Amino acid sequence: MTSQRAELVVGFLSGALGIIGLNIVLFGPVYPYTAYMNSGIVHGSEGYLVTPHGFLLLPPPSDVVVPIAVSLVLPLLILIGALLHSRQRGSLVGLILLVDATVALLIDIVFNPIALLRLFLLPSLFLALITCALAFRRGQQSGVVAAGQAHS
Repeated sequence: MTSQRAELVVGFLSGALGIIGLNIVLFGPVYPYTAYMNSGIVHGSEGYLVTPHGFLLLPPPSDVVVPIAVSLVLPLLILIGALLHSRQRGSLVGLILLVDATVALLIDIVFNPIALLRLFLLPSLFLALITCALAFRRGQQSGVVAAGQAHS
């Protein structure tokens, strides 16, 4: 697989996983709980419980609208940046969009008030970092080829 195709595939997967993770958090049957057991094994552990009918209990809408919107837009920007950079050789706009959206996703994960959303955006961030590495690697390779053709 060429690095151009790998960049496109990994960038697409990064954007898709981010959007899927957001949908799981918003519409999946999970909600936070705190468990206290008398047997002494588990005291005060926190986690997420899956129920057949439940939805995630979110804070008031004013506290979650912006984080959810940002968490939806950033994977889309990563996907678009990877698409632009992989389709057009040396596309500076695609590279800037890809790198900026990846850095913004990292910041979003660190400061997002919805803990479960942070968890589900981590795979998207990991793939976005790989996409950036592939984009820079491909840029260096094309720069070396262009420099070699200029000297001929």
